[in-house]
Amino acid sequence: MTRETSNRRAFLKKAALTTTVGGGVLASAGTAAAADQKLILESNGGSGSYTVYVNDTGASGVSSTLESGDEVDSGSSKSRISGDLSDGDRDEYTFTGQVTAAILRGDVWLEVANPNGINLGGRLDIEGGGDSTYWVKASQDMRDDYSNLESTDSVSDDTCDGTLGFSDTDSYYLDGTIYAISASATDGYSVTVSHDI
Repeated sequence: MTRETSNRRAFLKKAALTTTVGGGVLASAGTAAAADQKLILESNGGSGSYTVYVNDTGASGVSSTLESGDEVDSGSSKSRISGDLSDGDRDEYTFTGQVTAAILRGDVWLEVANPNGINLGGRLDIEGGGDSTYWVKASQDMRDDYSNLESTDSVSDDTCDGTLGFSDTDSYYLDGTIYAISASATDGYSVTVSHDI
């Protein structure tokens, strides 16, 4: 089994787990009351790092899950969440609003638990290189509106996945918000997901 096949199976297993653990929350997100969401970041194996932006100035870390290098910096309109992951590591943060961007290095899994029903659509750009791979699950449908996908990229209903070649950008239109991202960035590269809401 190739590394790519193994990673893709891991993506799908975690996606199934997310839906099961949500227990119907995903299906009812449109009517859920606004509440703190949990941002969960895990290593898919090995080490990794992350920088995530949310359009909430009050994001905070769950202290029992964080190490000295994990932090939240809040600005006038957003918070920047960053940290490092080792194999088996799990970092958690709480926030309201939406994930607007994520820069993931290594093999990283990002999940939004307790989604609060904010569904602001917009363009989703995924950038990277070095044959890095990605998988994204959203609250609503995604589609190819920008004609910059290659044969290794696909979109179906509320998920998209693909491979990023040298200085590659894959773009989708997303109706809603990001629920999960799995990225495997090869050495020296990152996978950058930007949601222009």
